[in-house]
Amino acid sequence: RAPLAWATSAGALATVAIGTGFGLSSRSIAGDIERAETGCAGTGGDYASCVAARFETGRSRARMANVFLGIGAALAVGSAGLWLWPDDEPVTIGVGPGPAALGLSAHGRF
Repeated sequence: RAPLAWATSAGALATVAIGTGFGLSSRSIAGDIERAETGCAGTGGDYASCVAARFETGRSRARMANVFLGIGAALAVGSAGLWLWPDDEPVTIGVGPGPAALGLSAHGRF
């Protein structure tokens, strides 16, 4: 149990750190756009296209932050379960189809 618990703990920490980095980057881009410090040159359509591209980059990084933070949270919950689960109790993990997506289930006794 210990190697898997350590691995999931490290994975949770790493993915939360990556998600935080993407989130900070997204916030920085949003601040630049609000202050009109986009680094875009030109006028008219060229300037608008450049700002739109920066906006889309920020949106993409925000999306990546959400994905990584969600994965990190799931790994943290799994890691906590591994640390708290007694060594002598068997655990069964299963994957099965649901109405809209695949599902994951864990079965055991506390």
